[in-house]
Amino acid sequence: MADLNNWAITGRLTADAEFKVLASGKGLLTMNVAVNTGFGEYAKTTFVKVQQWGDRGKNIVEYLRKGTLIACAGELTTNEWSTREGEKRVDLQLNALNIQFYNTKKADTASSDLPSGTVENDDGTVF
Repeated sequence: MADLNNWAITGRLTADAEFKVLASGKGLLTMNVAVNTGFGEYAKTTFVKVQQWGDRGKNIVEYLRKGTLIACAGELTTNEWSTREGEKRVDLQLNALNIQFYNTKKADTASSDLPSGTVENDDGTVF
């Protein structure tokens, strides 16, 4: 039986999402999501890096602004690295297959005028 690596998170963007086309020609949407759990003295925030490969991100990047509430589902990976001082660090990274946004802040547009939307894995349709 194959292992299952399917994760879903809901949280708010810590900064505007970015879309870029790499030298290989592939598109990459990147963003950081703050996921809050617990409450009161047990409140905790986990920061997760989210990326989505392909051109689907260019259709929604303008709606993914700091503070936007989103849900992402996909494969969770870790990125291990060392600081200049030699300290080992580990980042959580979600390779998103599905991104859903609940409230948006498009530049120069009132957020109430914008619909919530979903980008599905195969065709990149926003609906």
